[in-house]
Amino acid sequence: MSARRPPLPSNRTFALLVCLCAVLAPSPSFATTIRDVAKFHGIDANVLVGRGIVVGLAGTGDSSVASQEMLYELLRTFEAYGENLETRFTRDQLKSKSIAIVSVTAVLDAFQKEGDQIDVEVAALFDAKSLAGGTLYFTPLRTPWVGAGGTAPMLAFAQGPLTVGAALPTSGQVRRGAVVTRTAEQIPQNYFRADRVIVEVGDLPPERRGALLEAIETGPGQYDPAPIGTWRGPYTIEVRVPAPYQERPEVFAEDLQRAILPYGATLAAVGRVALVLERPGFYNVHNLAEQINRRIESQLANRARLAIPRDTTTLDLYVPMAFVYDRVAFLAAVESWPAPVLAQEERVLVDERAGTVAVTGNVRVLPGFVALGAQQIEIRQEMSLIDFLYDELAAPGAAPVPGDPAARDVVRQGLLATPDLIQAIRKLDEANLITGRVEVR
Repeated sequence: MSARRPPLPSNRTFALLVCLCAVLAPSPSFATTIRDVAKFHGIDANVLVGRGIVVGLAGTGDSSVASQEMLYELLRTFEAYGENLETRFTRDQLKSKSIAIVSVTAVLDAFQKEGDQIDVEVAALFDAKSLAGGTLYFTPLRTPWVGAGGTAPMLAFAQGPLTVGAALPTSGQVRRGAVVTRTAEQIPQNYFRADRVIVEVGDLPPERRGALLEAIETGPGQYDPAPIGTWRGPYTIEVRVPAPYQERPEVFAEDLQRAILPYGATLAAVGRVALVLERPGFYNVHNLAEQINRRIESQLANRARLAIPRDTTTLDLYVPMAFVYDRVAFLAAVESWPAPVLAQEERVLVDERAGTVAVTGNVRVLPGFVALGAQQIEIRQEMSLIDFLYDELAAPGAAPVPGDPAARDVVRQGLLATPDLIQAIRKLDEANLITGRVEVR
């Protein structure tokens, strides 16, 4: 190291058994497919909720007046399903604490099919002492949002014996206890937007490109006061669907095609989805867009840029004309494509309770001074934080990394963070001498 410093007076008290667990390489990381680094926005799971009745409890159920009132309110709701339960569950049963009112929740994955079975979570709402041995009675499950009719549709129903843990007896689970009653097509999904189209421009002379854009604005664009066409690349024009066409995009596509036909341009894509990166950044979103565009050009013979970065986190992916009526097939193909190399976010994760430090990305220590106890330490030259921790602060006799010395730049094992080492990281962060983001938990 070119920046050696006087030994710390508490060098042995660092007692590091020095171990950076989960230290990642400072170089970019690789992922297998695009689904490993990004997800489609709007294709979300649905949280289902409901209130139900757990029966068969051995004196550990509800006893409060409030629970009695809610019980009979629930019993009346069951009449909509053809059952009169008020004669089945009596006030005497409630007084014997054999019944409990519970909240029921489940997660319905996107595109789950009718008849699928999913797990449900159950929790007591009132003064029940335990749900052990109980059985969840038929419970309708709905989304929390309410439709125009005032009542959210039932998407699943749950019932079955509860599994309750000893640590928290007032909550439990019914494994595969809910049956989906509506298909994916009936469950709202907000992943596709048809408010944009992409025009692919051939080898059009530069002097004709302005005329093409003007034809778009004076054709279907005449119905919108703002410009609707924007160049997104040498072969790509993004066209916004004007307001009068919002309810009839197929008419807009026909009018637009007539406007661009004399210029040898064609509709390349209609509608878009959003891809959200798990690791935001200009470098990452640019690389992902370039990877997808190259794939589309090579596999679909389409030179239009259909993957367009929106910001550091999101890119818009347009659906090619060949997949306009089979979007799912296109999105499934995109998910399976190899992912590009993405830069690792620079972070230092300190877990004080476990006494561990994890460093991700190429975190650097900058030149400067830092006070560790009574010692002022001078850092004369920028260096890797990994080198700083391993070579400068490690206790003598710490186990070396086996194999090639370069392997320590990939993963270091055997370094436990002592309070002194954690304090050193805090001081470096306070002095703004660490390039990465420091998180202490």
